[in-house]
Amino acid sequence: MPETAIGLFPDVGGSHFLSRLEGSIGLYLALTGCRLKGEDVHRAGIASHYITHENGLYERMQADLLTLSNPTRDSINELLDSFHKQSCTKSPYSLAPHLPKINEVFSLPTLEQIYAALESDDSEWSSKTLNTLKKMSPTSMKITMEQLKRGKTMNLAECLKMELRMCRTIMLNKDFNEDNNGTTKAR
Repeated sequence: MPETAIGLFPDVGGSHFLSRLEGSIGLYLALTGCRLKGEDVHRAGIASHYITHENGLYERMQADLLTLSNPTRDSINELLDSFHKQSCTKSPYSLAPHLPKINEVFSLPTLEQIYAALESDDSEWSSKTLNTLKKMSPTSMKITMEQLKRGKTMNLAECLKMELRMCRTIMLNKDFNEDNNGTTKAR
């Protein structure tokens, strides 16, 4: 979710699902653009299941789904659960060492307080996180904080409507044009 780097905000339902993740993981992901991969997406609470391509598990799962004679929510979940269990490894959750700090810092009510907390902590994680935030659009980060705060009390349809209105408005914003052009030109 690199949206705050280009002057945008999490969309396509981001205000709904990110605001509902455990602790402050959602805001951390939204503001920093941290990208989770594989099992970590499940561990963070974004995905209901994780199924690997290793040993052909993903392809077998697809084939088994297509051959369900009477697919129901329960039978589909049962099938996905069985492949999920086969896919899980003992690899550590990449955010685990930082969860206490993520929850402490990203639960603060303002961006300024988040910056201050990171600046006052001399850990490598805080330094890297602060450097990441400094590369993001300040306007987008403030918008994102408010978006997730509001999204927590809305249903998915309301979140999608809010995001559409936000998108229409932010396209006129100077940050979006400057950040997006700079990002595009740099590539």
